[in-house]
Parts: sequence; structure tokens; C-alpha cells
Amino acid sequence: MNRREALLLLKKEFETLETAEIRHSLRAVLGISQAEIYLDPEKELTDAEEKQLQELICRRKQAEPLAYILGEWDFMGLTLSVNKNVLIPRQDTETLAEDAIAYAKKTGAKNALDICTGSGCIALSLKAALPNMEVTASDISKEALAIAKENAERNGLAVNFIESDLFDNIEGVFDIITANPPYIAFEEYMDLQPEIIFYEPQLALVAEENGLYFYRRIAEEAKKYLCGRIFLEVGFLQAEAVWEFLAENGYSEIYTIKDLGGIDRVVSGKYVNR
Repeated sequence: MNRREALLLLKKEFETLETAEIRHSLRAVLGISQAEIYLDPEKELTDAEEKQLQELICRRKQAEPLAYILGEWDFMGLTLSVNKNVLIPRQDTETLAEDAIAYAKKTGAKNALDICTGSGCIALSLKAALPNMEVTASDISKEALAIAKENAERNGLAVNFIESDLFDNIEGVFDIITANPPYIAFEEYMDLQPEIIFYEPQLALVAEENGLYFYRRIAEEAKKYLCGRIFLEVGFLQAEAVWEFLAENGYSEIYTIKDLGGIDRVVSGKYVNR
């Protein structure tokens, strides 16, 4: 089997995957760049490469997410290590990262706090775009923080990491606070795709109060640590409730941003801790 045939095999086996994901799979198996696939498409795979390719196909057919099989995923131009202890970074979250970065550049924000950091994708995106910014990232999960630290080292980015249940171990005041907290109601969780239920960490997905528990806490507690703007990723049909949490707690200039699918994905509000 040559490289061209391997690519066609992956396309046949995984018709629902985006072409970019299929190319990424083959690049990972072969350890080469995308350009090399097309520069020498007739090059034969070694026996070891064919075995690895078949293993990938087998694991994917058992609903294991491609990102976990490959052990890495791309987010905002960064390649991040991922495993079962962290959520797979998704394009929806790039909507939040992009808006927070734009705000930081516009206002000259000096520091940022990312809570529920998981793989560290938001915090590391901020640091990559704004090298002079002091970025702190926290998570309740030791295992998640280990992956986030690995990703910081992998990408040569200096970020402060703190183990904390939301703001419990946080000190200081920040120009920006970002968060992609658990926001799926348990009833909805049971209807999700097998890839999510069987592989991604439930701790990072499910929240009480119909998925709104952490938003209520964050809106109440973040005021002590914020002198600027908060950016919250929200789930489907949650934007209005989160907006109200912020308004009830004295945040101003609240707005929402839609993701590429046209769904309200980010709620942001301003608060100045005096």
C-alpha cells in the first residue's frame, strides 16, 4: 500500500470525517508533513506503518475520538497533546479565544486568568498571541493540569498553573477572565455521541442546575478577581440565562457572540473591581 492508497482507504472508512482530519491522521501515522503526502504519493508504507494505520482504523471504528488516538489536536495554530483526562479542543472554543485576544489587544490588557483550563487551549492561545501578557490557568483536575503544563512546554509558552476549584486558590485581580466550564445537563449528556460519553471526561462536561451551576458560581465569585472583562463559553440555548447571571451581579456592557454554526457561543461582560 502506498501513501495515495492509504489516504483513499481512510476516506472510505471514515466518510463522515473532514478531509483535513483524514490528512492529519495519515500525517501522524507516517510522521511526515502534509506536503510530503502529495510530493511522493506512490511511496510504499512500511509494514510497521501499515500496522499502525490498521490500528487507527480499528480504534476509530470503536468510537474512540481521533484526537485521542493521535494523542494531539490543533487549536488556534497550536498543536496540543490530549488524552482522556481533558476535553478535545473544539473550533467553537476558538470563538472565545479570538474575542478575548481581540479585546486584550484593543485595551492593552496585562494579565489573564483561564479557569477550567483543561488542555490549556485558551490560556496558551492568549499567551501565544500576546507574549508579554501574564497568563494564569487553573483546573480542579491534577491530571488535566499535567496535560496543560505539557502543552505549555511543548509550545514554549510560559503560563502559571494552579490547582483550584474555580477561584478557591486564586489570588490577585485580572484584566481578563476566561472559562469554558462544564455546561451539559446530565439528561442531555446521556443522549450525546458515544465518542463523548465513553471517552471524554464527564467531570469537564456535566453540571447541575440544568447545566448552569458553574455559570452562577462564576458570575458571583469572579467579581472579586476581575477589573476588565469576562468571557464565558456557553452551551445551546444557555446564553440568555448566563447573560442574566452577569446582569444580576452587576456586570455591564454584556454581549453574546455566535460561533460558525450561528449558535450563541460566548457571553461576555465587564466588571471593574474597585
